Amino acid sequence: MDERVEGPAPIYELFKKYNIDPLDRLLKIAKECGVKHVAICGSYFSYFAKELKDLNLTKWHPYIRSRIDQENMALSYADKDFDVAVLELPYIFGTQPGRKPVWVFLVEMIRSMKGATLYPNGGTTMVTVHQVGQAIAGAIEYNKGGNAYPIGYYNMTWKEMLAVVHKYMGCADKRIITIPKWMFTLGVKKLMKEQKRKGIEGGLHMVKFADMQCSNLFIDKKAGCDKLHVEPDDIDSAIGDSIRLCLDVLDGKQQVVGMRGE
Repeated sequence: MDERVEGPAPIYELFKKYNIDPLDRLLKIAKECGVKHVAICGSYFSYFAKELKDLNLTKWHPYIRSRIDQENMALSYADKDFDVAVLELPYIFGTQPGRKPVWVFLVEMIRSMKGATLYPNGGTTMVTVHQVGQAIAGAIEYNKGGNAYPIGYYNMTWKEMLAVVHKYMGCADKRIITIPKWMFTLGVKKLMKEQKRKGIEGGLHMVKFADMQCSNLFIDKKAGCDKLHVEPDDIDSAIGDSIRLCLDVLDGKQQVVGMRGE
């Protein structure tokens, strides 16, 4: 389950149930069965929780806390006979057959904005589906002991990324207006009030998350990708694959499965 999941407070318990406890059981079984090398698909939020300590990300964001706890638990299994690699994965572009893309919400939002796309400042690192496959294979082949690898290959500002998204949505000429952090915060305050009214909690404290959303969350490929022999790929084309599938999902042309069978 990723950070978009909402549920009864405390939401951390849901992340623990689905993201930590099953992995704990699997690692124990794997070790007992003689497995020697393990690669785990984690989150780049774990990397930034360690890098941006002044933001206290594990205090404010249940999802990020759960990912750090997941990572620490997994690495505790590593020894000289059991190699454990945690891939701290960022946003991934490309498609998995039958799987709902993460970016449906973005395409839907852009469609709803007439005249211009409003989005905060900042940016993110990203990889393609193919590069994730290479990172997993590289982790199995090259990792020794217990290590976390921050995975990021292409760094784009939100404005740069949205320009590519617009191109594949058929609205390349649509303006992109960068909104200040205070304006983003106003919008998410309303969201959090609605969550509180319903008695639910999200994986991220969205008001506190504004500091991250409006920052350049970039990762140098030397930090992890180069170590795992991840090769260059066509990120523009991968973004296009994601956006085309999002459009098909929204237009009812594709049936896909999301998290928890949504």
